[in-house]
Amino acid sequence: MVVINNINKNIDHKKTKTTKGCQKIEIKKLEDKNSLQVTFSKRWFGLFNKAMELSVLCGLEVGIIVFSPNGKMFVIGHPNFDTVLNWYLNGESPPPKVSASIPCLQEHNKQYEKAMRELEKEKRKGKG
Repeated sequence: MVVINNINKNIDHKKTKTTKGCQKIEIKKLEDKNSLQVTFSKRWFGLFNKAMELSVLCGLEVGIIVFSPNGKMFVIGHPNFDTVLNWYLNGESPPPKVSASIPCLQEHNKQYEKAMRELEKEKRKGKG
């Protein structure tokens, strides 16, 4: 007969955390150009998504202009940026209700795809 002793009886089975997890970062300008570019790319994408979500959920007209650390301009708008900018510059109010028609959605998709292509270009530049 074979008897196996349980050697692990007295060992604490609690796992210790090996990572720091999600921590807040100090909001200050980044000095490292690669970190700056990567952070810009991620934050710009998040800003774009939040603006479009807000536009769809609340029926808002949105226009955003952002310049990358490299000086490249990124523009996004709903229903489109030129329309929103003209309303602002002319002191006009947008029409009471903007319909989400197929052409408007197609324009939004074009803007989104263009922004994604530009984002990928900026990411590649930041790594190079």
